[in-house]
Amino acid sequence: MNSYIAKFNLVKTDIEADTAMVQLVAQDMETKLEYKRDELRGGWWDRDGCSNQELSMLLEDHVAKGHELSGQSAAANYIDICNLSAMLATRSVLYGDDA
Repeated sequence: MNSYIAKFNLVKTDIEADTAMVQLVAQDMETKLEYKRDELRGGWWDRDGCSNQELSMLLEDHVAKGHELSGQSAAANYIDICNLSAMLATRSVLYGDDA
């Protein structure tokens, strides 16, 4: 989180804030995806091995859980939400909303 504070101490405009947010969150998203791959989690991209419905249910669970968390736990949960949302957005473009 120190990288967030350091980066946002330099922000002076909306575009700088947007750029900093995307860069920092993308780094955290990649780190979380790597961690989950190490736990043998993956396959979100496989149309036959995963459905949008499964990912949507996981997303709903994480959103609901977010109201109960704070601090680092909440931040990690929001990164999960970003990853699940990105997976669903990608799959919708590739396979349609009903995949």
